[in-house]
Amino acid sequence: MGLLPLALQAKLLTALETRKIRAVGALEEKPVNIHLISASNEKLDEMLTEGKFRQDLYHRLRVIHMELPPLRERGADLDLLVDRFLAELCERFHMAPKQLTPEARRLLTEYSWPGNIRELRHWLESAVLLSEEEIGVEHLPQPTGVGRRLGVVVGPQAQGDVAVDFTQGGISLENVERKLIDKALEATGGNVSKAAELLGLSRDTLRYRIGKYQTGGSGGVERA
Repeated sequence: MGLLPLALQAKLLTALETRKIRAVGALEEKPVNIHLISASNEKLDEMLTEGKFRQDLYHRLRVIHMELPPLRERGADLDLLVDRFLAELCERFHMAPKQLTPEARRLLTEYSWPGNIRELRHWLESAVLLSEEEIGVEHLPQPTGVGRRLGVVVGPQAQGDVAVDFTQGGISLENVERKLIDKALEATGGNVSKAAELLGLSRDTLRYRIGKYQTGGSGGVERA
């Protein structure tokens, strides 16, 4: 709705007020009985100030207003949408039902989704076509540009410094900690004591955090 030119905004307002339209090429108007649902990803209140959206049309449309948060703020909905889209896409392409690996599902959960639901569906459609049975991380598009998750580079050569790129947005500190734990456990073959040394933690502290995040690296955890 925010992209509608001012000239068309005036015509839409007239149609809503008179409940009549005239088809292209027709000489007479016809009455219509409609319920209009409009949506916009533009900030219409700012467009009013800038003169890019008609105030009378704005108030005519704003009868029942709903603010829909972006996908990145609706974590509880993501799994439901993923499962729904996978079922629809597999049926559409005449394929057997497919499931995501835990790693692939985690990637979807941690992504910021600048393109919202449309981007999610595009990702899943590509993954369904590229995968055979199970959908793994390798079948999903790699985040690029403004939608890329924050990059964090850590190494012993940094002597405690961390290279962080905040130009692409924010990040969940818990996700970073979970990934560091996974990497340390993978590097030590699941040995908790050795992984704790790499992270500068006590063994008990690391075991607590492993339980907290329900993680353990791809190779599992050894009781050491």
